[in-house]
Amino acid sequence: MDTAILAINRRKKPLIATQHQPKFTALAAYGLRDSRLPLSVAIAGVFTPPQITKLVRLLGVDRELPISRLNEEQWGTVFHTMLQHVPSSRWPKLSTSSKGKSKKRK
Repeated sequence: MDTAILAINRRKKPLIATQHQPKFTALAAYGLRDSRLPLSVAIAGVFTPPQITKLVRLLGVDRELPISRLNEEQWGTVFHTMLQHVPSSRWPKLSTSSKGKSKKRK
């Protein structure tokens, strides 16, 4: 049997600003659509190959690392790198069904 323990601690300063949470959620959903995919494959539709090369260097990881192995700081780096270097037309979008689910929970 597989088990896991999850500990959640509030940060004094969040890695992702509140106004960017929908964009981050879209990126995370896109990247984790198959959590076993290598980082370079999982984000290939968002980042260009040269951007991926620079990003894995910045993260200090192998491009074949499964995307599910990124820690929260690394996810923050991926997100902020996307905001700075990727045209917004390439950013993942939340699906209409995902947006509707978010609104219903409030």
